[in-house]
Amino acid sequence: MLASLVTLVGCNNLEDSLPVDGRLNLSFGVQTPNSRAVITDAYLPSGSQVGVTLSGTGYDAYTNVCYTASGTGTSQSWAGSDDVLLTSSTATLYSYYPYSSTVSADAIPIETASQTDYLYGTPVAGISEAKASTGVTLNHALANLKITVAKGSYAGTGVV
Repeated sequence: MLASLVTLVGCNNLEDSLPVDGRLNLSFGVQTPNSRAVITDAYLPSGSQVGVTLSGTGYDAYTNVCYTASGTGTSQSWAGSDDVLLTSSTATLYSYYPYSSTVSADAIPIETASQTDYLYGTPVAGISEAKASTGVTLNHALANLKITVAKGSYAGTGVV
């Protein structure tokens, strides 16, 4: 009877009984740009925030969850604003940078005046409690174009 009482008192919350490996554990890396991107390192700076959305049966509650970076380089860790609790159902993970609480992951507004380096994550399929830890590669969304107009061997006056 005492054992039953201890069990009831110790498990008054369903989340307390969930295994730690059932929580989504993410890391983010940045694809090295071939342009003059603002972020040129393989990792985002400490304090950076990435938006994460899970798409799949039973994962509707996890749209635009903010993950924040602590530390730098290979010792960087990421913490979510909410615990993302995974089930045996699989989901696809979508991500973007910089995070905004007013953004929907399927319609991220991009503007160029601020020279913000927008990044999007390569979607990761098969996320579940069996695959709770994963690394996400963030790709640069904007390109840097350079146009060179050359006269070459043309002898006349050029007009652009």
